[in-house]
Amino acid sequence: MVLNKNNNRKNVMRKIKTKIYIPTTLTGNMGRHYIPVLEDLRKTIYSDRILSRLADSGNIVIHSSVGYPVAKYKNTGISIGIEPLNPMIRQDLTLGYIVVIRNGKASQEVNGLLNRSLPKAISTFKDHINEYEAAKSKML
Repeated sequence: MVLNKNNNRKNVMRKIKTKIYIPTTLTGNMGRHYIPVLEDLRKTIYSDRILSRLADSGNIVIHSSVGYPVAKYKNTGISIGIEPLNPMIRQDLTLGYIVVIRNGKASQEVNGLLNRSLPKAISTFKDHINEYEAAKSKML
């Protein structure tokens, strides 16, 4: 069976669209073309007791000044963001997004629907913070 490049591209785009735009339990049923917003990241962080305390104290900064939702652990390279698939268009999540955790120079992507990938990413984000704090306390 020979596949036409255009048909193959359409199939890939169809898969991406269903992967990206399905409403999730985390975001609620907000229509077929739901785009993640800062509030999704904020809700997920505040659902964890330790992370919510860090956010309340100002040690985790949640913002979208880079054009997409990001949470950063203050004065470290530890962050989590719902980033666009196309990094050239930083402020457009309509073409797709991926959840990325950064720990200094290393980054880790978490694929899947937002209601599954964001909690996994938050868990990894929390692990990086715990490792950083443990290493910092050993140095004191």
